[in-house]
Amino acid sequence: MFNPEFEIFNDWMFGKLSALLSGVSPPQNTEHILLTIGEPKNHPPEIIKETLNKYSSDWRKYTPSSGTRYFRESVAEYISKRYPNCSDFFDIDEEISPVPGTRAPLFQIGLLIKNGNKDKHISLVTNPFYHAWRAGAIAASNKIIWMDATSDSNWLPQPSDIEKHILKKSSIMYVASPSNPHGSCASLQWLAKTIETCRKYDILLCIDECYADIYREDGMPPTGATEALNELGQGSKGVIIFHSLSKRSSAAGLRAGFIAGDKVVIEKYRQLVANGGVSISEPQLRVAEALYKDEKHVEKNRQFYDKNFQLSEKILKSTKPQGGFFNFIPVKNDLLATKHLWENHGVKVMPGSFMAFENNNDNPGKNYLRIALVNDADTTKKGLDKVSNGLKELI
Repeated sequence: MFNPEFEIFNDWMFGKLSALLSGVSPPQNTEHILLTIGEPKNHPPEIIKETLNKYSSDWRKYTPSSGTRYFRESVAEYISKRYPNCSDFFDIDEEISPVPGTRAPLFQIGLLIKNGNKDKHISLVTNPFYHAWRAGAIAASNKIIWMDATSDSNWLPQPSDIEKHILKKSSIMYVASPSNPHGSCASLQWLAKTIETCRKYDILLCIDECYADIYREDGMPPTGATEALNELGQGSKGVIIFHSLSKRSSAAGLRAGFIAGDKVVIEKYRQLVANGGVSISEPQLRVAEALYKDEKHVEKNRQFYDKNFQLSEKILKSTKPQGGFFNFIPVKNDLLATKHLWENHGVKVMPGSFMAFENNNDNPGKNYLRIALVNDADTTKKGLDKVSNGLKELI
């Protein structure tokens, strides 16, 4: 009755974590702290409440899949500020479209190219992976080839090193910068090389940039795919870039963001949404517009996370990543460490091996822990102290 390809969704990191900790009880005499989910805990900006109240009468309206002109203009304005050398790079009407966060469009873009070319039956996915990349890859093709991202390559895959016969048979590729869970950021050269590889072999390149505005204040903002496209020429051909307000604005529940890129793909995506997707409401678009125009709240968010990374550097002696809000730290045994920390210290973390696919008997996430630094500083310090003490017991 059900699509057998989707049975793989039973094998996802939070389900695995629940199974691993099934029957394991944390100590009752201590505070339980969850460091597993990348869900912002700092308060969303007041702009959201003010704007929703102002445009509350517009809930009655249907909106087109292309959104509204004012929203697309706000995205273009954001891009020009975030990437100053790329002002007016995207056509506001044809190359920018609203999305309900990144998860749905990452999947739906895969649907768009299914059976588009019978000879191209492979999807290429960064490993460790975000589950929506895998969903899109399954929707697009009948075989996934995993591109391992390891510490040897700054936690970024190397698409240009993939064998030519595989590239020729590939239809879609998923990459991210800053990466999840490592927070590694791609260079302009890496982005340009990856774009060129995909263009050469007619592979649709999906670049997830949902952490583009969550970076360390004492470092440089991550390079964007828009900058690489601007350097290469040929416009946005063959590339779709995904952005979301979930992390940037601590507004995961708003379900708003944008995609930008190849106008043919954008047009097809709008058709798909108009027939079987969800158009973002007018009040949501008004809020998203206001958020993309405001940088002050984003600076406060970065400062919030920077405090947590300072704590992590001090307590865990870990090196802070350039982007994102996760630590990805090495341990001897990630499954044993996860169980020990929950059972003996009441702190829950995510095993790195649960975030990756075992590829040729090797799991690039194995023996790492992902730790979400999204709580307030006091809670984060308590959680990191528990992690530190627990890991010392395993040495």
